[in-house]
Amino acid sequence: MPMTVLNSTIATCEVPPNVMHVDSTFVEVGLNNRDWSDDNVPYFYYRPSRITNIEPKEGPTRGNTTVMVFGIDFTPGKKIICKWGDVKTRGKFISMS
Repeated sequence: MPMTVLNSTIATCEVPPNVMHVDSTFVEVGLNNRDWSDDNVPYFYYRPSRITNIEPKEGPTRGNTTVMVFGIDFTPGKKIICKWGDVKTRGKFISMS
């Protein structure tokens, strides 16, 4: 993938699609398409979570309603955040689904 050098310490590049379905890969950089870094810095792929249902589907305007979110590919140990429009609230992992 092409890399854009922003300055002497920062470059950007786009991550390719995970067609091999691996959990992680290593990132290396090269400036001449021949010589590559050998740092073995890992990059981790993840499947985005997908919501299939929420309960309840409505609540009072004052908020403070606990909502159960059902879906697939939830990841334990990650910081769970729910976003309601522009407002973010903390969530709690219960299971993978």
